[in-house]
Amino acid sequence: MAQQDDKLGKVSFPTSCDPKVQAEFNRGVAMLHSYWFLIARRNFEGILQQDPNCAMAYWGVAMDYLGNSLVGPPSRADAQAASDALEKARAMGAKTQRERDFIAALSDYFRDHDKTPVDARLDAYNAAMERMAQAYPDDFEVQPFMR
Repeated sequence: MAQQDDKLGKVSFPTSCDPKVQAEFNRGVAMLHSYWFLIARRNFEGILQQDPNCAMAYWGVAMDYLGNSLVGPPSRADAQAASDALEKARAMGAKTQRERDFIAALSDYFRDHDKTPVDARLDAYNAAMERMAQAYPDDFEVQPFMR
């Protein structure tokens, strides 16, 4: 796996999670950027086993369920799984405003996924991410997650 990890590139996505899982979190985000879906989700689930209080790992799970939004929206089951993960993240309470903003933005996409058209949810997500881009202009991880 080490040779494959070299192909992922380097990501620095700071979190308030236990420092012992930071490298794995960065690796999971790199996997998302590289469209390594399912593998990334397993990575974030592994982080939760090591640090059950890592709200951002639930965000990572939900982001993985989103998949490649250019191909189409996630299935109803995947949307529900993502929504459930984000609910756990919100209930747990992320420790920083930046983390809460990432969780809230993705929650805007999955909120009422069974009732609200995907275009409206994508617009809400994009608006939230644009607010994040303004709030965190030096954060290199905000831009790649805009859809």
